[in-house]
This record gives sequence, structure tokens and C-alpha cells, in this order.
Amino acid sequence: MDKKTHGTDLYTTAEHGDVELELDYLMAKGSNSGIYLQGNYEVQLLDSWGVQHPKAGDNGGIYQRWDESKPEGQKGYEGYAPRQNASRAPGLWQHLKVSFQAPKFDASGKKTANARMLRLELKRGYHSRRCGATGTHPRGDGPEKPLVRYASRATTERLRSVIFL
Repeated sequence: MDKKTHGTDLYTTAEHGDVELELDYLMAKGSNSGIYLQGNYEVQLLDSWGVQHPKAGDNGGIYQRWDESKPEGQKGYEGYAPRQNASRAPGLWQHLKVSFQAPKFDASGKKTANARMLRLELKRGYHSRRCGATGTHPRGDGPEKPLVRYASRATTERLRSVIFL
């Protein structure tokens, strides 16, 4: 399969606000996927084995927001790289834990607090960051509590043991 072929996305049926999520995933060589909490906030899943200085687009990164109105080279912003590369080699199962705090809104629907990844942990590293909606979903922030989306950008990734707490 070539890298331009998109796999099938998976969606939960349950909606959520604050959530703790644990899952095992396997990345094939060159694979690229993501977990979108509330359909907006992406934790990047990528074959980042051997990357010395990970960026926001690497495995376990909080993927950057996107603004098409910004100049070229500045459209992506506010992504957060993992503190260290904890990726395992392609073909090996990896474990991810995420503690997510949904954005907060008052009774009129005005946002009072941004979403936060309270803890994002791979086997050998973790980081904690506030986050904005990533630009890969058109909806943006809102008071609704949508589902979790697993975006498969190929058909070579695998999931198992997905647990919501």
C-alpha cells in the first residue's frame, strides 16, 4: 500500500468530557495515525523509531494546531513534542496512557478553560501540556462532548485493549 492510501477511521459511540484512556497499539514501518480526543485534540501515533530529537508530529506528540490564514511555514503552531522518544521498533506493541481534561464552558457557552493533556505516557516517557484543538478537524472547540476518533492513515496499524476510565 502506498503512503497516500487512507485506512478506515474508528469512532467510539460514547461521548466524553474528561477521560482517561489506555490502549495498546502497533505501528508498522512508516505508519502514521492519531487518537483524537473529543474529535479535536490529537495525540500523534507515528513510526518514530530511532528519531533522536522528536517533534510534535512524532509518536506521543500533541499534534499542532493549524491555521490556513497564516503564512507558509507558520500554519502549524502550538504542537508539543514528547520530552524523549519512547517509541519502540515497528512491529512491536506499545502502550499509551492519556489523562485528558476537556475544555470548560459556562452556562452561556463561553469557554472558561482550555483543554489539557494532564498526562500522556508512553512506556519510557511522558509529558503534560495544555492544548488547543488540532487543525485537522474543522469543528474547533465547543461545549459538546464528542467521541474519540482513531484516525488510520494506512491499514498497517493495529489497536488492542482500548480502556476508558
